[in-house]
This record gives sequence, C-alpha cells and structure tokens, in this order.
Amino acid sequence: MKAMTGTRWMEALYRPVSLFSLRTAQATSSGGKTLLVPTPYAVGMALVDAGYRIGGETAAKALFRMAATQRILLRPPEEAVVTNTFVKILKESRKDGLSDAPDKGPYGSSIAFREFCFFRGELRVALSVGDLAPKDVALLEDALWHVQYFGKRGSFFQPVDVRVVEELPEGYCVPADELSGDPSLFMTVQVLDEIGEGKNLDDLFDRLNSYSKSRAQLGKHRRFREYRLPYRLVQSSHHYSWYRRLV
Repeated sequence: MKAMTGTRWMEALYRPVSLFSLRTAQATSSGGKTLLVPTPYAVGMALVDAGYRIGGETAAKALFRMAATQRILLRPPEEAVVTNTFVKILKESRKDGLSDAPDKGPYGSSIAFREFCFFRGELRVALSVGDLAPKDVALLEDALWHVQYFGKRGSFFQPVDVRVVEELPEGYCVPADELSGDPSLFMTVQVLDEIGEGKNLDDLFDRLNSYSKSRAQLGKHRRFREYRLPYRLVQSSHHYSWYRRLV
C-alpha cells in the first residue's frame, strides 16, 4: 500500500545514532511502553525547536503553522528491537517535601520501568507541501536539516537527506480510519498524538508552549489518533520485543 499521493511532499531521511524512547502522554513517570515511531506532534515540536535555532520566534511560529496545517507521515526503520528494563531514578517525595531519608533532600530513590528502542535502518518523515509558498518550503527544508532528535531528549537522529518528491514509497504509517488494502501488512497498532485544531494558531501555539501560562487540553489542542504501523512482531521474551517492517 502506498502513502498519500496527488500532492508534493517534503521527505526527510534520518539515521538513528542512539536508542529511541518516547512514551505516550498518558504514561506515568514510573512506567510506560515506548512508541515505535515519533509522533506527528513530536515532529512538529522538533521543527519548532529547530526554528528557534535558525531564525528565532518568527521562524518557529511559521514552522508551527506548517506542522499544524500540513499532513505529517512517518515511515519506521526496517527493524526495531525494544528492550524492557528497570532503571534507578530520583522521585519527588510526597511527605511534606522530604524524602524518607531527610539528609538526601526532597528526592528519594526509586525504580521505574523503561523501554528503549534500537533501530536498524533509516526513519523517514514526510510533510505535504503542495499548497505552501516557495519561501515556506525553503524554511521547512532548512529546519528538517537542523532536527537532531525526536521525542525524549537524547533520542538522537542524523539527517542524511531532505528532498521534495511527488510520491512517497510504501511503508508509511497509516491512520486506522484511512487504512485501505491489505491490513495484514499493518499489524501493529499504536496511538500517536497530533497537534490539535484551533481557529487561532497563535493561541494554539501559546497553549502548547511549556513556558506559557495558557493550558492545553488533551483531546483538543493535543489530540490522539490510532495508527497502523507496518511492523510485525517477530520474536519476544521478558527482556525484548523484535519487530520487522513488512513493506
């Protein structure tokens, strides 16, 4: 099954250079399974971050408008191996701001469940650009070259190519309500978040800004959508899960 056609796309290829981890927004600090791909929301925030670095707030807001109004699709690498592990963390105490050991301050030692994903192959990210002005296409291309990580800080990717194409290759993740063709090629289902809708994009930008006093509402300003991924679970145990892309 091929991805959306009939429009021009800006397609970027990224090579993973570290382990990837991105939990869903509903996950707690003590546990949560990682997603197998960055989300459209994570891509949008990565573009905003790149915009601040290459052109300040003006470029960041322009890129946010593109991320909020253009289609964002992702094609996962050929294989993914997810490791299941427990790590030691410092957790804020709920006992009047003191930990169980007062001499250690307001944080106490605890453990948390974490998953880290090893990728083999390249991640592709595509944004529709058919109705964008040439200057916006140029800004988007520049920003995609400056993206260094997706999701959790430290999940680094290296850009290797950015290009405009008329048609995308097979293997892009598909929203469940848009799936056509053979569903057996898209056997893994995950809920990914997207930038929500808003009549005023400046207000939407402000609500999604972590440093703003405005608050974003889950399901409205940041919405969730079920996606079908072209991954099949090859093998799993208590320690890992191995996925392979089918198309």
